[in-house]
Order: sequence, then C-alpha cells, then structure tokens
Amino acid sequence: MNFRARLKPDPVGFQMTPMIDVVFLLLCFFVTSQVFSQWEAEVDITLPDGSMLEAGRSRDQSDSEQWGEIFVGGRVGVDLSEGWTMEIRSDIGGFGVNGSEFSWQAAGVIGYRWRFKTWAFSAFGGYRALGQDYTNGDFGWDMVVYGPILGVGFSF
Repeated sequence: MNFRARLKPDPVGFQMTPMIDVVFLLLCFFVTSQVFSQWEAEVDITLPDGSMLEAGRSRDQSDSEQWGEIFVGGRVGVDLSEGWTMEIRSDIGGFGVNGSEFSWQAAGVIGYRWRFKTWAFSAFGGYRALGQDYTNGDFGWDMVVYGPILGVGFSF
C-alpha cells in the first residue's frame, strides 16, 4: 500500500497581488516625482495704454479666445489579465489651420475594467503631457502641461 499523498502542482495563473503592488508603486512614483515650485519676482510693466503697473499693485485684465483644431491620433492597448489593461495614447494637431500652429498630447495609463452584461466601467491612472501653440492677432497661447491623471469611464 502506498500511503504517500500525491501532491498536485498548483495551476499556473496570474497573481493579482504583485500587480496591485506595481500599480501602487507607479502611482507613488508619479505623485512624488512632481516638482512643486513657487516663483516670485518683482517687475514693472508698461501696459498697452502707456500706464505703468508697479510691483505690489494689481490690475484686472482678462482675455479669452476660442478655436478648433484638426488632429489625428491613435492608441495602443494591451490586456494584462482579465480585468487589467494598459494603454498608450497620443495625438498631434494644429497644422497651421485657424491660428493653431501645433498641438500634441501623449498619455500612458493602466487601469481596471469591470464588465456587466453590455456595459463596461473602468478606472485608470497614469501620466499625461499636453502642448499647444496658438496665435491670433495679439492673443497668444503657447504652453506645455504634464502630470499624473486619474479617471473613470464607461462604455456600452
């Protein structure tokens, strides 16, 4: 008689705990790698009407502009497991049309998707950078912003 228990090897599968650890570490990295700065400067500004605006004084001035842009983009995604997904998105636009010289965006996200019949809900986090260059007469908008993003979404 053979009384030794036969051990069956555990089936190989996706381990969720290391993935949660990696996501948590990525979020911690993105949050702590941001540089928060405060800049102070004293300047004297000559306004368009010829008056002088001295340091310590303020004057309300506002301007707004609306424009539309033509852009093309794409995204590549991969399912890491049944619910986990990773995606890279990017687009470029402007092309000198309607005052918009150039605009671009790039983002890398990782998220989790829940499916309920024909609906899908998702939560994601990642990093995004966006740049725009627009000029119309005296109005100019040239900026680049970047940082971590968090979001939720649904599809049907």
